[in-house]
Amino acid sequence: MMNFSIIITGKELFTGVRDENGYWLTNYFSGCGYKCQEIRIINDKIELIRKTIIDISRCNDFVIITGGMGGSDLDVTRQVALELSNTPPKILGKMYRDQIKKCYSKWNCRWPRGISKQLVVPKEAEIFLNDLGTSPAFSIFINSTMLIFLPGVPKEVKNLIETSISQYISIKYKPYLTVKEIHKIEKKIEGKAELEVNKSLKEQGWFNDKNVDVLLRVINNQIKITLTIYKHHEYYKKKWEDFIYSLEGG
Repeated sequence: MMNFSIIITGKELFTGVRDENGYWLTNYFSGCGYKCQEIRIINDKIELIRKTIIDISRCNDFVIITGGMGGSDLDVTRQVALELSNTPPKILGKMYRDQIKKCYSKWNCRWPRGISKQLVVPKEAEIFLNDLGTSPAFSIFINSTMLIFLPGVPKEVKNLIETSISQYISIKYKPYLTVKEIHKIEKKIEGKAELEVNKSLKEQGWFNDKNVDVLLRVINNQIKITLTIYKHHEYYKKKWEDFIYSLEGG
């Protein structure tokens, strides 16, 4: 199973602004056959962003980083990417400059000071044109882990992923399974305590099985168990039926 994680950057996310990117990206790539390991929401601090990227990259095939790609002094993610790449920067050419001009013309705004830094990327980066905004996305590698840097605007994130980046990732990292091969089973349990159900799942090894994900939630005094199966559906389906039968006192 190919693993990925998501890093969401932005000071505003700690002052009441709701993140939309993490939820959407998780659903999108999980549906493509990849397994999300974690989502981290962090502040716009250079050292924190660098440390988080290095930490998460050690245990994932690819990592998606959103935010901090604009032209203001608060946008520092690009600087971290340049430092991590260990390659000289390059300045993108006419096509990307014209995209910035197009956006500011549409918004009836003057080209602001500092916006040109959005054209600076690592020399060896793969570039993805952002036709809804001013900052292109790009990817680099740390060892064998792909890092994808995206702007933070949700509609730009979705457009970039759907029009170019998803295909690029699928070429580099073929999904372990197709969407049709991923199965979900849900079951509501009544008359059992959450700790009791959790203990039974743990004793039978469900939490340690890399081929399944188990989600346990309490909803209206019921225990809802959601099982996501990534391999040998019929085998796990039978195993799950036996487990539920024993849990309910069969």
